[in-house]
Amino acid sequence: MDETDLFYCLQADHSLATKQLEGQKKDKERLTVVVCCNGDGSNKVPLWVIGKFANPRCFKHVNIDNLNCHCRANKKAWMTELLFQDFVR
Repeated sequence: MDETDLFYCLQADHSLATKQLEGQKKDKERLTVVVCCNGDGSNKVPLWVIGKFANPRCFKHVNIDNLNCHCRANKKAWMTELLFQDFVR
């Protein structure tokens, strides 16, 4: 099991010309994605996505139960002890 952060609103630090982009504050809006499988990859657990909101606006007309992942919410979009215990169960 491993977790990684997905900063979906963060802009690139460098442009194609490899110049440093200046004057912009970084948007650190994140999702935490939890990935788990066994050693040889034959048993893969569905993804867990942890965000700030239980019912995001972008999923207003989407049935979240039909997605191939588990969506959870946390104030800071982190994996906490309670979420980890829920994951283990």
